[in-house]
Amino acid sequence: MSPATSSWRPSTRIHPGAVRPPTGPDRGDCVEVAACPDTVHVRDSKAPQGPQLTLAPAAWTRFLTYATHA
Repeated sequence: MSPATSSWRPSTRIHPGAVRPPTGPDRGDCVEVAACPDTVHVRDSKAPQGPQLTLAPAAWTRFLTYATHA
């Protein structure tokens, strides 16, 4: 499975007080994530055809743990 065939999902975290419409081009700053069996892909929702960050699942878990506690 590749990120092209995966289901991309938007980030669920936004800054406190920020208002982001649920859909459409005015959603604001957001990243999208696609989880594949051996990799996790992250991209900018405003530039879905742009570059993607590819991480091992363990690295993604460490990032989420850090971001949640920062």
